[in-house]
Amino acid sequence: MPYHRLARAHSSYRWWRPVLTLLVTAVAWSLLLIALVVTAMVASALDPALGLRIDEAMGPSAPLDMHDPVAALLALLLLAIGLPAALLGVRVGGWRPAGSVSSVIGRLRWALLVRCLGLAAGLHLVVDLVLFTTGAGTSPVAVTWGPHSGWALAVALLVVPFQAAAEEYVFRGVLMQTIGSWLRHPVWAILLPVPLFVLGHEYGWVGQLDIVVFAVAAAWLTWRTGGLEAAIGLHVIGNCLAFVFGAIGLTDLNATDIPPLSVALSMGLTLSYTVLVNRAHTWWRTLPPTTATSGAGPRSRKRYR
Repeated sequence: MPYHRLARAHSSYRWWRPVLTLLVTAVAWSLLLIALVVTAMVASALDPALGLRIDEAMGPSAPLDMHDPVAALLALLLLAIGLPAALLGVRVGGWRPAGSVSSVIGRLRWALLVRCLGLAAGLHLVVDLVLFTTGAGTSPVAVTWGPHSGWALAVALLVVPFQAAAEEYVFRGVLMQTIGSWLRHPVWAILLPVPLFVLGHEYGWVGQLDIVVFAVAAAWLTWRTGGLEAAIGLHVIGNCLAFVFGAIGLTDLNATDIPPLSVALSMGLTLSYTVLVNRAHTWWRTLPPTTATSGAGPRSRKRYR
Protein backbone atom coordinates (compact mmCIF):
# COMPACT_ATOMS: atom_id res chain seq x y z
CA MET A 1 0.00 0.00 0.00
CA PRO A 2 1.12 3.59 -0.56
CA TYR A 3 2.14 5.73 2.40
CA HIS A 4 -1.24 7.31 3.06
CA ARG A 5 -2.85 3.85 3.25
CA LEU A 6 -0.37 2.28 5.69
CA ALA A 7 -2.83 2.35 8.58
CA ARG A 8 -4.93 -0.18 6.65
CA ALA A 9 -1.94 -2.40 5.93
CA HIS A 10 -1.61 -3.63 9.49
CA SER A 11 -3.66 -6.53 10.77
CA SER A 12 -4.83 -4.51 13.78
CA TYR A 13 -6.76 -2.07 11.58
CA ARG A 14 -10.39 -1.39 12.33
CA TRP A 15 -12.36 1.58 11.09
CA TRP A 16 -12.22 3.21 14.52
CA ARG A 17 -8.46 2.81 14.99
CA PRO A 18 -7.62 6.13 13.25
CA VAL A 19 -10.05 7.94 15.55
CA LEU A 20 -8.37 6.38 18.57
CA THR A 21 -4.98 7.33 17.12
CA LEU A 22 -6.03 10.99 16.98
CA LEU A 23 -7.49 10.80 20.48
CA VAL A 24 -4.35 9.25 22.00
CA THR A 25 -2.20 11.81 20.17
CA ALA A 26 -4.27 14.66 21.62
CA VAL A 27 -4.19 13.20 25.14
CA ALA A 28 -0.44 12.60 24.96
CA TRP A 29 0.14 16.16 23.74
CA SER A 30 -1.99 17.51 26.61
CA LEU A 31 -0.07 15.49 29.21
CA LEU A 32 3.26 16.61 27.77
CA LEU A 33 2.01 20.19 27.81
CA ILE A 34 1.16 19.86 31.50
CA ALA A 35 4.64 18.44 32.13
CA LEU A 36 6.14 21.41 30.25
CA VAL A 37 4.14 23.89 32.34
CA VAL A 38 5.08 22.15 35.58
CA THR A 39 8.75 22.19 34.57
CA ALA A 40 8.55 25.92 33.86
CA MET A 41 6.90 26.52 37.24
CA VAL A 42 9.58 24.53 39.07
CA ALA A 43 12.33 26.39 37.21
CA SER A 44 10.68 29.69 38.11
CA ALA A 45 10.52 28.73 41.78
CA LEU A 46 14.19 27.74 41.82
CA ASP A 47 15.33 30.82 39.91
CA PRO A 48 13.10 33.89 40.47
CA ALA A 49 14.97 35.81 37.77
CA LEU A 50 14.12 33.10 35.24
CA GLY A 51 10.53 33.12 36.45
CA LEU A 52 10.34 36.85 35.80
CA ARG A 53 11.70 36.31 32.27
CA ILE A 54 9.10 33.62 31.62
CA ASP A 55 6.31 35.88 32.88
CA GLU A 56 7.53 38.72 30.68
CA ALA A 57 7.91 36.50 27.63
CA MET A 58 4.65 34.57 27.88
CA GLY A 59 2.43 37.05 29.73
CA PRO A 60 -0.97 37.78 28.17
CA SER A 61 -0.43 41.54 28.30
CA ALA A 62 2.31 41.56 25.65
CA PRO A 63 2.45 39.98 22.18
CA LEU A 64 4.70 36.97 21.77
CA ASP A 65 8.20 38.08 20.76
CA MET A 66 9.97 35.30 18.88
CA HIS A 67 13.25 37.20 19.17
CA ASP A 68 13.17 36.56 22.92
CA PRO A 69 14.96 33.21 23.43
CA VAL A 70 12.74 32.29 26.40
CA ALA A 71 9.52 32.99 24.49
CA ALA A 72 10.83 31.22 21.40
CA LEU A 73 11.96 28.20 23.42
CA LEU A 74 8.59 27.74 25.12
CA ALA A 75 6.59 28.36 21.94
CA LEU A 76 8.71 25.90 19.97
CA LEU A 77 8.60 23.26 22.70
CA LEU A 78 4.82 23.59 22.67
CA LEU A 79 4.93 22.34 19.07
CA ALA A 80 7.88 19.96 19.41
CA ILE A 81 6.05 17.77 21.93
CA GLY A 82 3.76 16.86 19.05
CA LEU A 83 6.48 14.48 17.83
CA PRO A 84 6.39 12.01 20.76
CA ALA A 85 2.63 12.54 20.96
CA ALA A 86 2.20 11.46 17.34
CA LEU A 87 4.40 8.40 17.80
CA LEU A 88 2.47 7.40 20.92
CA GLY A 89 -0.81 7.93 19.09
CA VAL A 90 0.22 5.58 16.30
CA ARG A 91 1.66 2.94 18.63
CA VAL A 92 -1.05 2.95 21.31
CA GLY A 93 -4.11 4.20 19.45
CA GLY A 94 -3.34 2.60 16.09
CA TRP A 95 -1.80 -0.47 17.73
CA ARG A 96 0.86 -0.66 15.05
CA PRO A 97 4.62 0.08 14.96
CA ALA A 98 5.35 3.75 15.54
CA GLY A 99 7.83 3.63 12.66
CA SER A 100 5.00 3.05 10.20
CA VAL A 101 4.26 6.78 10.36
CA SER A 102 7.84 7.55 9.28
CA SER A 103 7.94 5.66 5.99
CA VAL A 104 6.76 2.61 4.11
CA ILE A 105 9.73 0.58 5.40
CA GLY A 106 8.78 1.18 9.01
CA ARG A 107 11.53 3.61 10.00
CA LEU A 108 13.05 6.96 9.12
CA ARG A 109 15.41 6.64 6.14
CA TRP A 110 18.36 8.64 7.45
CA ALA A 111 20.41 8.61 4.25
CA LEU A 112 17.50 10.07 2.35
CA LEU A 113 16.88 12.64 5.08
CA VAL A 114 20.51 13.83 4.96
CA ARG A 115 20.33 14.22 1.18
CA CYS A 116 17.08 16.17 1.45
CA LEU A 117 18.57 18.42 4.13
CA GLY A 118 21.55 19.16 1.89
CA LEU A 119 19.37 19.90 -1.13
CA ALA A 120 17.06 22.16 0.86
CA ALA A 121 20.03 23.99 2.39
CA GLY A 122 21.55 24.68 -1.02
CA LEU A 123 18.32 26.04 -2.45
CA HIS A 124 17.63 28.16 0.62
CA LEU A 125 21.08 29.73 0.57
CA VAL A 126 20.59 30.75 -3.07
CA VAL A 127 17.14 32.24 -2.39
CA ASP A 128 18.27 33.98 0.79
CA LEU A 129 21.21 35.50 -1.06
CA VAL A 130 18.78 36.94 -3.60
CA LEU A 131 16.52 38.25 -0.84
CA PHE A 132 19.34 39.96 1.02
CA THR A 133 21.00 41.45 -2.06
CA THR A 134 17.72 42.78 -3.48
CA GLY A 135 16.35 44.03 -0.16
CA ALA A 136 13.19 41.94 -0.55
CA GLY A 137 13.36 40.59 3.00
CA THR A 138 11.12 41.64 5.86
CA SER A 139 13.77 43.85 7.46
CA PRO A 140 16.92 45.75 6.45
CA VAL A 141 20.06 43.65 6.05
CA ALA A 142 22.23 44.50 9.03
CA VAL A 143 23.97 41.82 11.06
CA THR A 144 23.60 42.57 14.77
CA TRP A 145 24.71 40.64 17.84
CA GLY A 146 22.77 41.32 21.00
CA PRO A 147 23.01 39.95 24.54
CA HIS A 148 20.56 37.15 23.72
CA SER A 149 21.84 36.24 20.24
CA GLY A 150 23.83 33.25 21.48
CA TRP A 151 20.82 31.76 23.24
CA ALA A 152 18.66 32.46 20.18
CA LEU A 153 21.13 30.57 17.99
CA ALA A 154 21.08 27.66 20.41
CA VAL A 155 17.29 27.53 20.22
CA ALA A 156 17.43 27.70 16.42
CA LEU A 157 19.85 24.79 16.12
CA LEU A 158 18.71 22.55 18.98
CA VAL A 159 14.94 23.01 19.24
CA VAL A 160 13.67 24.18 15.85
CA PRO A 161 14.48 20.86 14.08
CA PHE A 162 12.22 18.99 16.50
CA GLN A 163 9.47 21.58 16.12
CA ALA A 164 9.56 21.30 12.31
CA ALA A 165 9.71 17.49 12.40
CA ALA A 166 6.80 17.39 14.85
CA GLU A 167 4.59 19.35 12.48
CA GLU A 168 5.41 16.91 9.69
CA TYR A 169 4.65 13.88 11.86
CA VAL A 170 1.28 15.37 12.81
CA PHE A 171 0.08 16.91 9.53
CA ARG A 172 1.84 14.80 6.87
CA GLY A 173 2.00 11.72 9.07
CA VAL A 174 -0.89 11.04 11.42
CA LEU A 175 -3.49 13.14 9.58
CA MET A 176 -2.56 11.85 6.12
CA GLN A 177 -2.69 8.24 7.24
CA THR A 178 -5.92 8.82 9.14
CA ILE A 179 -7.64 10.21 6.06
CA GLY A 180 -6.00 7.62 3.82
CA SER A 181 -7.33 4.78 5.95
CA TRP A 182 -10.86 5.77 4.95
CA LEU A 183 -10.42 7.41 1.53
CA ARG A 184 -8.41 5.55 -1.08
CA HIS A 185 -7.42 8.34 -3.49
CA PRO A 186 -4.30 10.24 -2.32
CA VAL A 187 -5.72 13.65 -3.24
CA TRP A 188 -7.91 13.57 -0.13
CA ALA A 189 -5.03 12.73 2.17
CA ILE A 190 -2.90 15.43 0.54
CA LEU A 191 -5.42 18.28 0.53
CA LEU A 192 -7.71 17.84 3.53
CA PRO A 193 -5.04 18.56 6.20
CA VAL A 194 -3.93 21.74 4.41
CA PRO A 195 -6.50 24.14 5.96
CA LEU A 196 -5.56 23.00 9.48
CA PHE A 197 -1.88 23.60 8.74
CA VAL A 198 -2.60 27.04 7.29
CA LEU A 199 -4.66 28.07 10.33
CA GLY A 200 -1.61 27.52 12.51
CA HIS A 201 0.29 30.33 10.77
CA GLU A 202 -0.54 33.97 11.41
CA TYR A 203 0.50 35.59 8.13
CA GLY A 204 -1.35 37.91 5.80
CA TRP A 205 -3.11 36.38 2.82
CA VAL A 206 -0.01 36.72 0.63
CA GLY A 207 2.12 34.83 3.13
CA GLN A 208 -0.59 32.21 3.56
CA LEU A 209 -0.34 31.40 -0.15
CA ASP A 210 3.23 30.32 0.50
CA ILE A 211 2.04 28.13 3.38
CA VAL A 212 -0.56 26.48 1.13
CA VAL A 213 2.03 25.71 -1.54
CA PHE A 214 4.41 24.31 1.07
CA ALA A 215 1.72 22.14 2.67
CA VAL A 216 0.59 20.66 -0.65
CA ALA A 217 4.16 20.08 -1.83
CA ALA A 218 5.20 18.46 1.46
CA ALA A 219 2.18 16.15 1.41
CA TRP A 220 2.72 15.22 -2.24
CA LEU A 221 6.38 14.46 -1.59
CA THR A 222 5.41 12.33 1.40
CA TRP A 223 3.07 10.28 -0.77
CA ARG A 224 5.48 10.19 -3.72
CA THR A 225 8.58 9.12 -1.78
CA GLY A 226 6.70 6.93 0.68
CA GLY A 227 7.82 8.74 3.82
CA LEU A 228 8.31 11.98 5.73
CA GLU A 229 12.02 12.53 5.00
CA ALA A 230 11.64 14.96 2.11
CA ALA A 231 9.04 17.07 3.92
CA ILE A 232 11.09 17.11 7.13
CA GLY A 233 14.22 18.15 5.23
CA LEU A 234 12.57 21.18 3.63
CA HIS A 235 10.74 22.19 6.80
CA VAL A 236 13.74 21.87 9.11
CA ILE A 237 16.13 23.84 6.91
CA GLY A 238 13.59 26.60 6.24
CA ASN A 239 12.73 27.10 9.89
CA CYS A 240 16.29 26.75 11.17
CA LEU A 241 17.64 29.34 8.74
CA ALA A 242 14.79 31.70 9.57
CA PHE A 243 15.59 31.53 13.28
CA VAL A 244 19.34 31.73 12.71
CA PHE A 245 18.90 34.85 10.58
CA GLY A 246 16.50 36.22 13.18
CA ALA A 247 19.09 35.68 15.91
CA ILE A 248 21.61 37.89 14.11
CA GLY A 249 19.14 40.54 12.99
CA LEU A 250 18.75 39.61 9.34
CA THR A 251 15.04 38.77 9.49
CA ASP A 252 12.04 39.78 11.56
CA LEU A 253 10.60 36.66 13.16
CA ASN A 254 7.48 38.55 14.25
CA ALA A 255 6.56 39.78 10.77
CA THR A 256 3.12 38.78 9.47
CA ASP A 257 3.02 40.83 6.26
CA ILE A 258 5.49 39.17 3.89
CA PRO A 259 6.63 41.07 0.75
CA PRO A 260 5.25 39.55 -2.48
CA LEU A 261 8.75 39.05 -3.95
CA SER A 262 9.80 37.12 -0.86
CA VAL A 263 6.70 34.93 -1.13
CA ALA A 264 7.27 34.35 -4.85
CA LEU A 265 10.87 33.27 -4.27
CA SER A 266 9.83 30.99 -1.42
CA MET A 267 7.16 29.31 -3.54
CA GLY A 268 9.68 28.92 -6.35
CA LEU A 269 12.07 27.27 -3.91
CA THR A 270 9.39 24.85 -2.73
CA LEU A 271 8.43 23.88 -6.28
CA SER A 272 12.08 23.50 -7.34
CA TYR A 273 12.77 21.30 -4.33
CA THR A 274 9.72 19.19 -5.13
CA VAL A 275 10.84 18.63 -8.73
CA LEU A 276 14.41 17.79 -7.71
CA VAL A 277 13.39 15.33 -5.01
CA ASN A 278 11.02 13.67 -7.45
CA ARG A 279 13.89 13.29 -9.91
CA ALA A 280 16.00 11.88 -7.09
CA HIS A 281 14.22 8.57 -7.54
CA THR A 282 16.57 8.20 -10.49
CA TRP A 283 19.56 10.24 -9.32
CA TRP A 284 20.12 8.95 -5.80
CA ARG A 285 18.81 5.42 -6.29
CA THR A 286 18.29 5.11 -2.54
CA LEU A 287 14.54 5.43 -2.35
CA PRO A 288 12.61 2.21 -1.86
CA PRO A 289 9.37 1.69 -3.77
CA THR A 290 6.66 4.15 -2.80
CA THR A 291 4.42 1.32 -1.67
CA ALA A 292 4.91 -0.99 1.27
CA THR A 293 5.59 -4.62 0.46
CA SER A 294 6.88 -5.63 3.88
CA GLY A 295 7.53 -4.24 7.32
CA ALA A 296 4.15 -2.55 7.68
CA GLY A 297 2.50 -5.62 9.15
CA PRO A 298 0.67 -8.53 7.60
CA ARG A 299 -1.82 -7.76 4.92
CA SER A 300 -5.41 -7.94 5.94
CA ARG A 301 -8.28 -9.87 4.61
CA LYS A 302 -10.58 -8.73 1.86
CA ARG A 303 -11.39 -5.30 3.29
CA TYR A 304 -7.75 -4.17 2.96
CA ARG A 305 -7.54 -4.26 -0.82
